[in-house]
Amino acid sequence: MKLPFGRSDRDIVRDARTRHAFGRDLVRRADAARDAGAFRDAAFLYTEAVRLLPERADLHVQRGNMHKEAGDLDAAGIAYADARGMMRDDPDLAVQIGHLFKLQGRPADAADSYRRALALKPGWDAVERELASLAKIGLQPARDRLAEAAALPGNDDATQRETVDAPRAVRLSAALAPGAPIHGLHAHGDEIATRRFGRRERTPWGVEQVLRGVQAFRGFVLSEVPAVKVEIFLNGYLVHRGGLKGGFEIPHERERPALRRYVFNAWVDLSRVIEGRYEVHFRVTDADGRSFDRVEPVVIAAPIPPSILPDSDNDASPPDPADPRSIDTQINSRPSMIRPARRSMLKTPPRTVLVLRPDVLGDLVVAVPALKRLREILPDARFVGLFSPANVDLARTLDLFDDILVTELLFNPWERRRVVTIEAQKKLAEELSAYEFDMAIDLGTSSDSRPLLSLADAPVTVGFRAENYPQLTVDVTGSSRDPWNGIENVPHTNMAMGLVEWLNVMMASERNLLRRNDLTPDLLSAFDLAPDARYVMLHAGGRWQFSRWPHYRALAEKLIAETDLHVIFMTSDPADVADLPQPLKRSDRFQVVQRRLAFDELDALLSYASLFIGDDSGVKHLAGMRGVKVIGIQNARNNWSEWGQDMGGYIATRKVPCAGCLIQNYPESDECGRDFVCITAIRPEEIFAAAQKLLAEDA
Repeated sequence: MKLPFGRSDRDIVRDARTRHAFGRDLVRRADAARDAGAFRDAAFLYTEAVRLLPERADLHVQRGNMHKEAGDLDAAGIAYADARGMMRDDPDLAVQIGHLFKLQGRPADAADSYRRALALKPGWDAVERELASLAKIGLQPARDRLAEAAALPGNDDATQRETVDAPRAVRLSAALAPGAPIHGLHAHGDEIATRRFGRRERTPWGVEQVLRGVQAFRGFVLSEVPAVKVEIFLNGYLVHRGGLKGGFEIPHERERPALRRYVFNAWVDLSRVIEGRYEVHFRVTDADGRSFDRVEPVVIAAPIPPSILPDSDNDASPPDPADPRSIDTQINSRPSMIRPARRSMLKTPPRTVLVLRPDVLGDLVVAVPALKRLREILPDARFVGLFSPANVDLARTLDLFDDILVTELLFNPWERRRVVTIEAQKKLAEELSAYEFDMAIDLGTSSDSRPLLSLADAPVTVGFRAENYPQLTVDVTGSSRDPWNGIENVPHTNMAMGLVEWLNVMMASERNLLRRNDLTPDLLSAFDLAPDARYVMLHAGGRWQFSRWPHYRALAEKLIAETDLHVIFMTSDPADVADLPQPLKRSDRFQVVQRRLAFDELDALLSYASLFIGDDSGVKHLAGMRGVKVIGIQNARNNWSEWGQDMGGYIATRKVPCAGCLIQNYPESDECGRDFVCITAIRPEEIFAAAQKLLAEDA
């Protein structure tokens, strides 16, 4: 027999054998993934096996089981529906569909499916237990929907079976669904891990880990034996020796429950180390004398003067060599930073701006709307354009630039990228140095031109995000992907405009002020406050325990003793009000609020306060939006400029070398290594002085 396309019976047999062989191999791999708990992988492999072995109803069931275990309940329902068409009277399948309904929050449907399984396999103990568990949660006896539907015109038994048993298509997200506890378990080994260790920068040796000035070396070691000592060497020279904090239990450890975490956070002065490439060697010794080692290549760069980055909380200023105290003591004894809350990314608008588009003619054409918008945003700036020989003539016709420079990126076929020769770089760098740029912007989406920004030596750099140029001041991803092929699907004109508009938003200084007209001071009577009462609200309510300032009671004592204000202390932690000092207990101007307030009560208490002092919390931000004078007390896990309140008042922080740690995964402080000195060292006297200054503005 010959088929129309010329294939013989022997070809068909051979293909069938090959298909079954491939299918059986996929099933073996799927079974292995299932047994290893890799449910998403198993679901994929079973799905592929079904394509080759569609007659295998059991594979549809396994596919559904794996999707269900992985949390993709929608896909599980589709798989079970496929299986049901081939094995309608299978009791195991009815049970699996019942489990699916239960996970979907449909207990009545689950009960119906379990009853169907019992009808097919009477006396099944496990299924009877499932029904009993549904009864315990208050499930009402399921109505006889089969009988009800059978009474409807045109419905027969087969049609109604489909109605009862078919999983309804629902839109669910596997990414949101909780996994089984076993999914979160991990096997950890003995290791040293670094958590804070310089930053990635472009250097003469490529993109490297760069250390500057006073550097924080923060990390941890995992060990079953207590870790007692950490040593840090720079090219073999000892720069730190100290102890560790721990051992903290490791959540979700799968195989070694005795393993513990020991944390270090060393502050090391590198300001007098000669710039260049080095190796940092971490060595941790445990109580048995065993050592753990980790070696990392780094680049030591010149310290950045504090005057260059005055708003940064990363304290890189070197210690006083004449001060006999340790670097830790010197840093911790420095005053806290009390900054005005009103801020913007730039202190002053940029005066001289470099704009890069050294590409082909079309690249400049699509950038013209963005260039015109940039001129509108920065009308007083001097604009210098950097173009290629291919588009410089167009640039001269645009009337958008005060000066124009030319360079050429040549395509290097060996590296398959565009490059600029060393001679051309020297010439261009000399030309750029005459301008003293405040900002440099690369409008190109390709990263080839991004390194040209470094030749401008501008303090603010702007462009599309690129892995090979990680230190942009302002960046955007600039992507809008076609859902089918993953390629960009908006015009490059829009992308360039998006970059410019994003820069505009980043430079803005917005006032987030929204008062309520429907609140009255009569609501203050719930707190025994007169409508015209003058009071300070203290709020110890940071989401993370480690972000809460511990000195509210001492501050309250000073406010009671040295002002005539009422003090409302809001906290949910009983430890905050245990054993209150006698001056607070005796004062009729001090009040503790521990109950959960209705929103209008809270809003009124904030809106009519003379001053709000609190941790970084939603309540602090609400107070700022209501126009209240706020002193926000921030730890240094993220930048104060990011999460400080938007309106008036002050933001209090500490400058420490390990600022920007972003700690949150282990909120009981087992990653800091310094007991969060970045907030605990802010003194009550400093906050009180800031409060007096704000309150004096009303006098």
